[in-house]
Amino acid sequence: MKLNNFSGERLTKEVNYTLVHREHTKSFFENNIELKHTLTPTSVYRTLINPKGYDIRVGSKVTSTIGSPNDRSRCDKFSVSERATFNTIFKIKIGDGGVWHLTETVKERTNEYFKYVESVSWRCTESRRRYEFYRIINKLEVSIPVRFIETFDGIQIVQKPKDDKVFLEITELKYILTTGAKDTIMYVGKLEFTYSNDRSSHTLECTMVRDCASQFFPGFEAENGTGVVLRKLEKFDDVPTYLSYFKSDFFDLWLCEQQHQLYENTGRATSSRRRKGYRFYRVVTRQSLKKGLEIGEIEYGKRDQVWIEMKNVSMNEYDVLMKQIRYLNATNPSYKTVNYDGYVVFEETRTSRLWKSGTKYMETLDLRKKKKSELRYIPYLLDRKKFGIYKIRGTNNGQPRNESLLIGSQWQAVLDVGSEIYECTKKDTFLENLRSQEKYLTNIIRTEQVGFTGSVLDYFDFKQITIWTCQHEEKEFTRVVNHFTTATDFNRVKQVQYYDGVTILKNITNRRNDDPLEIIEVKYLDESRNRVLKFLGKLKFVDASDKDIKPISFTTLTDVYKLSTEFDFLSPKEVYKTYVIGNKGSIVEVGQYYENELGASSIMCEYTTLTKEESQKLELEPKVAIVEESEESKDLLGRKVIKNTDLKNYFNIEKQFWNCTYGRSEYIRVHNKLTWTRKKSLHAIHHFDGVTVDVDGKSVEIEEIKYVRRDDSVEHKFGGFVKFKESATGTNQKPPECRQEQGHVYRESWRTTIKRLKLSTEKNNDLVWNYVSPKVIFDNVEQELWSCKKGQETVFYRVVIRMSLSKQPISMYYHDGVSIQTSTFYDRTVVQQITEVKFLKNKEDVLFKKYESGNGEIGEFAGRAYHDKTPLIAYVESIDFNFATAPVLMTMTTPLNLSFYWLNWLDERRMNWPLNSLMHYALLKYKEADDTRKFRMVNVTDVEVREKRQFQTTIVGSGIRVVQIGTFWEEKIESNTGVMRCTLDDITYVYGLRYMPKVVELIDKKAYLLSDDDFLELFKVKNMKVWLCTNKVDKIIRVVSQLEGKVPFFAIRHTDAVTLEIDANTHKVNANETIYINALNSKVVKYDGAFSLLEKVPDSENQEKKTT
Repeated sequence: MKLNNFSGERLTKEVNYTLVHREHTKSFFENNIELKHTLTPTSVYRTLINPKGYDIRVGSKVTSTIGSPNDRSRCDKFSVSERATFNTIFKIKIGDGGVWHLTETVKERTNEYFKYVESVSWRCTESRRRYEFYRIINKLEVSIPVRFIETFDGIQIVQKPKDDKVFLEITELKYILTTGAKDTIMYVGKLEFTYSNDRSSHTLECTMVRDCASQFFPGFEAENGTGVVLRKLEKFDDVPTYLSYFKSDFFDLWLCEQQHQLYENTGRATSSRRRKGYRFYRVVTRQSLKKGLEIGEIEYGKRDQVWIEMKNVSMNEYDVLMKQIRYLNATNPSYKTVNYDGYVVFEETRTSRLWKSGTKYMETLDLRKKKKSELRYIPYLLDRKKFGIYKIRGTNNGQPRNESLLIGSQWQAVLDVGSEIYECTKKDTFLENLRSQEKYLTNIIRTEQVGFTGSVLDYFDFKQITIWTCQHEEKEFTRVVNHFTTATDFNRVKQVQYYDGVTILKNITNRRNDDPLEIIEVKYLDESRNRVLKFLGKLKFVDASDKDIKPISFTTLTDVYKLSTEFDFLSPKEVYKTYVIGNKGSIVEVGQYYENELGASSIMCEYTTLTKEESQKLELEPKVAIVEESEESKDLLGRKVIKNTDLKNYFNIEKQFWNCTYGRSEYIRVHNKLTWTRKKSLHAIHHFDGVTVDVDGKSVEIEEIKYVRRDDSVEHKFGGFVKFKESATGTNQKPPECRQEQGHVYRESWRTTIKRLKLSTEKNNDLVWNYVSPKVIFDNVEQELWSCKKGQETVFYRVVIRMSLSKQPISMYYHDGVSIQTSTFYDRTVVQQITEVKFLKNKEDVLFKKYESGNGEIGEFAGRAYHDKTPLIAYVESIDFNFATAPVLMTMTTPLNLSFYWLNWLDERRMNWPLNSLMHYALLKYKEADDTRKFRMVNVTDVEVREKRQFQTTIVGSGIRVVQIGTFWEEKIESNTGVMRCTLDDITYVYGLRYMPKVVELIDKKAYLLSDDDFLELFKVKNMKVWLCTNKVDKIIRVVSQLEGKVPFFAIRHTDAVTLEIDANTHKVNANETIYINALNSKVVKYDGAFSLLEKVPDSENQEKKTT
């Protein structure tokens, strides 16, 4: 017998219900506390979602409290611009598959992890106007599978069905002060709203009905298995029918109602109206199947639950239990079910920390434990059926194109010859009677046709077949190259599909679709078995000219374009997989899915070069991630996205660029070439369209092609025809590498030539241009010398002069090779940095040259004068600079809410202040201070750092946690080039920028790198000072941090740069770290010299001197 268990109209969602006492009547307009905070400052909620997926952390930790329980604040909705949206902090918890784990913040509003569904803001003002704050509601839809989620107060998580799947929706409610740092706050007062629906938290409130005399039995049908209904419950109070099948365990009835609401109506002239309320009942029934019934199958809806509980295994005794939820419009016998569109939400009870997935118990979820995320499933459809597509636009003389062709051959076997080299000898070249050579001809199939019955061979004119026999010892195969051009009937074709090995060339003369094509196919044949091969390896030709394949039908190559095939073969969500060696090692992902496609049918590109600054601004680096096996569980993978600044630790990277123009837009064609340099082996490479992989034994080379729009750095793929100008520099020409020479002393003969305009003292009062030294005009002048080599040969020298000025001249004239950068600080102080770059053939040369990248030669410097306050873009250089990153503060990270801090005038891009300008500004602040405040130079020598880099261990003995503090130095800076003079940088603190000491927690022989939040659970930052230091040769950022331990520790390991203070009675730990960072490359350095710090004299000393 089959039992169909129904409960009226099926519902797919459930609501978060709040149990309310019957005698408590609550008005919607009543003022109450909206958000209750229950978390401690160092804790989060953790909720398990799925057994597999990403680990994420969402929300903001409360940093301070405002208001009192009796305060009242009125809130009015207001709109904010896109750049001022109060984003939700969304972090991915990741691990590297080894001993490290950390969190990465997703800062972009457009990303692959989640999307914003709604963002609404209110400005709330306390009744006595003592303070104001923002009320923010953000709603997010998570796009990735989630294993578990960590949240803070104010976060509601909801699972919603969509397209036969369940996705996660997150709603964040938070308060932020309107002034000062934009940190999340706790508001403990009451809120009032102009429009009552603004208060809605999307949670329905219901009251339990405790005096209901009747029960509401769920409907059901009993069938005999053939569709015949034996019995049916039609009325909810039909007790005999119900009790013949079920035993009732419990029954609850809830009354759910919503009063009429006043809400904002922005679509009409009137600003507000009343919304209709509603009223219905919620019925919860639990029952069990009566024993002795012969029931073979139970069908039930998505909202119902059915399960079996074993009572006595040996006697095969069990209970079949059921739970059902229904919504009714009334409690009389003629009730009807109601479809309430609520949501399934997670219960807000705290976890017991005992988790299981199915029947398997999982480890306690703890921030200090290593987290693993499984690589998202990607289907690999890399069979021989993949092909590219060339679509032909337009019509055929006004007639539609109706034909589709498939050109080429599917490979049937792979011939991977490894390090073996096959030698190829030309066998035959056929120029006539080509159709008699059937087995060598290119396969052409018509896949779609309308009104044409001719031969498929009528589409093309076959020009030439060339055949080689390739041998190694006793093994051989045949190499065939076909050339053919389009004929008249090809005008019927609207689309050409082609397999790997096919190249399409176009002679663009009139930019029309009927320009002729030449198609070249290269294929490899195993003639003994009559099959097509996919050849992987190297070939050697007896006639060296045979390796170059050129078109034979075009008399001139001036207008020959080649169809770009880098982006043709993959379907959405597909990826190539290339094995490297064996079955062990890391997996590297290279490339990306492209959402944008360049719509041109053909473009012309010219080789060019970009400066390092331009390259970084356009974000041209490849997208790379590394996937490694987890040591804790071999069936899971840890995936880590490699930052652009860290790519050098994995690859040797060469870059080439081309300028391409389409319409009014300019694009950069980027060719990235990556060579794997790590000693750790590679198992496989996952690569996307636009990426090719060449494996030669253990040597791995990866090449990426992409197109980046200049004005907004948006990346595109391109599947049309492309031509490279013949005049371009050869693509294999490697630019010179430049390295800064240490210990360079300023040379007056290399100074920047400056003329200053002054009024003549003669009677005619003419304007006179006088030569002056840069040190007369500028507040600070520095000079750098770089030697630039190709291989071991020094090609030229590069001189960089940097000058800073706090007074803004009316106008400046400057030549090519000079740039001006203006930095505006938070108090509107303006510092201008003028940089001149010159080149010379040798160190004795004072006639400066300009390095021309176009032909690799050094030509005479020639420039024009400009009267413009806008920085002139210098000529493009093709130079590789031998340092890791741009000269910026190392880990001074910008918080997510920075863009709101000085919203009225500050452009976020101005945050990238040059170090010279920052040091200059710090010195200005000292000079502009009040006369009553004195300054002095204090000479200090910090902790001596030993040559041998090792940790020291101090046993504290008051707890169980073991941490490691500090970073080893990576390079040395000599102390014989003068005393480091330092100025205190107090501006970055104003912006909330900070340096976070590196702290690692040691657990079970593994090291876990602590994120900012994890670090602040263990330590409080009592004080932090950042000093900007220079001796005119080197620049060092000196960071002094004072940390206070917040938890007991068993032991602390630390570097020489860290000192500990441990209280003998309380065992409380204070740690002091002094670290030096090379401002040029952001590396931690060892420096044993002295520092001269410009410090303020304490007020107490000043007062004492005045009294004396």
